[in-house]
Amino acid sequence: MANIYWSVHNDTLHLTFTVFNEQGMIDSVSATIADSRRIISLRRGTYADSIDFDVAGLPIDDYQLRLEMYAEQGKVDESIIPIKVSRPFYLDNATWAAKVEQLQYIGTPTEIDILERADVSERDSLWAAFWKNFDPTPNTIYNEKEVEYYERIAYSDEHFANGDRGWRSDRGRVFVTYGPPDEIQSYPYELDTFPYEIWIYYKNNLRFIFVDRYGFGQYTLVNRNGLRP
Repeated sequence: MANIYWSVHNDTLHLTFTVFNEQGMIDSVSATIADSRRIISLRRGTYADSIDFDVAGLPIDDYQLRLEMYAEQGKVDESIIPIKVSRPFYLDNATWAAKVEQLQYIGTPTEIDILERADVSERDSLWAAFWKNFDPTPNTIYNEKEVEYYERIAYSDEHFANGDRGWRSDRGRVFVTYGPPDEIQSYPYELDTFPYEIWIYYKNNLRFIFVDRYGFGQYTLVNRNGLRP
């Protein structure tokens, strides 16, 4: 087998390949991804063939597709093909639920409830309508506010997850809401007090104080509305 190509469209993994079986010695080929397996018989000659998989039940992730060729005496060859199963986030229930949950710092409870309950066929349009309200340049396809929001979510998960709760943490909430602070004053080893951080937003005239009460890296916001410097 050679010239192996794959694509995923509408939850169907389509695999194409060229069979070189001039002597007719190879009887069949088995293709396996996750728990799904397909076996097709091979005929003599050189020709193109294909195998399709329904991958609707597979979460978005990286997989390995195993191709095994069999002759009368057993397996004679094997190939491993890396496969990326992806789909628009609104078609994947787990991804949709996660992204909607992350809207809690910008959306109202009613808006979030509507998105959580949305039928799959409605999700794309409802998502676009939600973010249109925040789009600083509505005449363009690119929504800067949406991109910025999820960049802040990703930053929070990367920087506030060591002992803390990523975007769900108090620091994550403030970071996602206000963006990077203009100044961070960090006091990790103060005598007779807990480690703490002070985040200052000069442009908003706000100061947030986070305290690590247990020494595990989980910083709790002690002034939820921000102290005016």
